[in-house]
Amino acid sequence: MRVAIPVQKRRLATNFKDFEQVILLDTENQKIQQRKRLACPNIRPWMLPLWFREHNVDLLIVGNIDEIAIGLFQKAGIKVVTGAPHLFPEELTEKYLSDF
Repeated sequence: MRVAIPVQKRRLATNFKDFEQVILLDTENQKIQQRKRLACPNIRPWMLPLWFREHNVDLLIVGNIDEIAIGLFQKAGIKVVTGAPHLFPEELTEKYLSDF
């Protein structure tokens, strides 16, 4: 599973609209296997779900995001987890994986 976490200053961006990078974490057997960093794309907000899908994202972990955006991500086949705390991407992913 590939997890995407939008970050600002190395931690989860508190608002999905204000991220500078995306951290992609590939997981297998409930463990993080690989980490990749991508710059925030210079595209229209409504195009973001397709951009994430092009990068094979399965799960998006965010703090604050509106319902319309959630629907667009779900339509693109990306599960969205909201209300995440302002932690480092690895911490968030490990917490998500340990809950399942």
